[in-house]
Amino acid sequence: MDKATNKDISEYIGKELSTVKGWSSKFPELYNLVRLGMFCQKNNIKEEDIKDLFEFKKKVTELTKV
Repeated sequence: MDKATNKDISEYIGKELSTVKGWSSKFPELYNLVRLGMFCQKNNIKEEDIKDLFEFKKKVTELTKV
């Protein structure tokens, strides 16, 4: 899996690298969401894939309860 870097984010959204770096301290929630989105973009992970994984995890949890 490819990591989402600040450089990737800045190039993708057309912002300066320093701007994206500043988000981590000034707007940590925004930074986390953008970083997660870039990770998904780089790894071709779609919303449906995430929903499927969530459902799979839920079923595994139910099946492993003792």
